Amino acid sequence: MPLGSAWAFGGGLAAFKLLLAVACQSERGWSGAAGLIRVYSGLYAAQAGLWALGIVLPGPARFVVWGVALLLDLASPWLVARQTTTVPPHPTHLPERFGLFTIILLGEGMASVVHALDHGDPLHLSAVIAACLGAGLSFLLWMAYFQHVRGHGERRIEDAVTGRRMRLWAYGHVPLYLGVASLAAGTVALATPGALSSLTIGLYIGGLSLAGAGLVLLGRVRPPASDARPAPGVGSLTV
Repeated sequence: MPLGSAWAFGGGLAAFKLLLAVACQSERGWSGAAGLIRVYSGLYAAQAGLWALGIVLPGPARFVVWGVALLLDLASPWLVARQTTTVPPHPTHLPERFGLFTIILLGEGMASVVHALDHGDPLHLSAVIAACLGAGLSFLLWMAYFQHVRGHGERRIEDAVTGRRMRLWAYGHVPLYLGVASLAAGTVALATPGALSSLTIGLYIGGLSLAGAGLVLLGRVRPPASDARPAPGVGSLTV
């Protein structure tokens, strides 16, 4: 990555994490939340330092340091596990954020369908097949996430057990999102005539495997039907 791009990318993330640390410190007077604020402030400050340090490091060392910063993001639910029982997150805020990002990614999957149909002139049968396959998988994933596993349902933390269930729910989105992105890439790759290869097959198989693994994890911590909100577009005006 050129130094100019590294400054823009790493510097932007460092500034963002630093702002989060300052925002957390501004709430340090919140009664009962001192431990949670201290952990998050330290976490964001450490990440800001890592993103900034990576800018000046050469080659592979830069990406190692940035990788550590990303791993801290993935580890953060466990770093605050003790505090979240005392100061639980709002039961609908995180499900709404995750659900919204799921809709955005599935929208990118549909955008890949349009891109497949516009992949060349004249329109080829391979593009039509890729578009139909991509659209069908996007709809199936939407139904599986919002209707079957109810990934957008309320998440209440009342004790250590419900806290673990919420962390498993959050981590279940990682393979799901990677799988959706892989399927979208496979749709575009398959649109070119003669593009059926080990790469395109691998993108689809890998994407389906990852998405399926994520849905299985989410299904294990599915909320009770009484706690699940209507899926976007089905008896709801949620966007």
